[in-house]
Amino acid sequence: MAGTIFSLALSQQMDSQGKPLLNAPLFVYAANTSTPADTYEDYGLEIANPWPLRTDGNGRLPPFWLEDGAYRARLTDEAGAVVYFDIPFVQALGPSEGSEGGGGGGSVDADAIFQTGDMKWRPTSGTLTGWVRANGRTIGSATSGATERANADTQPLYEHLWNNFSNAVCAVTGGRGVSAASDFNANKSIAIYTMRGKGQRGLDDMGSSAAGVLTGGTPTVAGSSSGTEKKTIAKENLPSYTLPNTLDISGSQSGGLVRNLSESKRNVDGGPAANVVDDISFNTTTLSIAGSITSGGSGESINTMDPYMLGTFYVKL
Repeated sequence: MAGTIFSLALSQQMDSQGKPLLNAPLFVYAANTSTPADTYEDYGLEIANPWPLRTDGNGRLPPFWLEDGAYRARLTDEAGAVVYFDIPFVQALGPSEGSEGGGGGGSVDADAIFQTGDMKWRPTSGTLTGWVRANGRTIGSATSGATERANADTQPLYEHLWNNFSNAVCAVTGGRGVSAASDFNANKSIAIYTMRGKGQRGLDDMGSSAAGVLTGGTPTVAGSSSGTEKKTIAKENLPSYTLPNTLDISGSQSGGLVRNLSESKRNVDGGPAANVVDDISFNTTTLSIAGSITSGGSGESINTMDPYMLGTFYVKL
């Protein structure tokens, strides 16, 4: 059944000077953790609020409902610099399941609820309410000029991307400032990481030592990518093989060639040398080669991908 956290819903929050806290985030987590918990617009727990909740132009928090259970509630100023309260354990108050006077639907399986930044794939194209496509385009405020979605409801995902991915993966238009909230309020857009034409793989380490299965790119950095649809085989990657044709070699002698060499010999009595011509013959052999070795192959790239079905990756706002 649904409950809420004492008097926070519809309450007005003030700073130390008694001025309303504008756009201040209320972070709701599972009790004693930093695991975000969903809040809902309706008692039936069907329409999820953005995370975190934020005060309006009068410093008032919106109405919200939660599943029965315990939570942590943390309120800061807009930039996250000042913490006004951080309550590690508070019970959501509401009628217990089965109590008379209750209503509005049954309990919701927490595992069935998507959180900001979660991804899903559908074998469809087009947009989806509450989600944006992981297509490399941008999100931001209503006046940011973002190309995928420009609306205030993108702020939770904006902050998720800003805090979890480097500017090389999710670039902020005009460069990153001091915080995600300040960049969003400055109407800077941020790029969504792209899954166009890509599949999914686990990090090579995932909190453990690298498995060494993936070697391309930076396999231990979330958001990095590598791989290609086709690859040309290098010579050193060819398997060992025997040529299919043989080479016939036959020889034939072309005949002897005679070369005349002059040789000087000195007389025994010490007289002047006499020139004597000796004939020295050299035989040479000319070999004729018959047959050929056939070349093969075309150099075409091979397909490295399994059969696949195409669809769209969506990211939760």
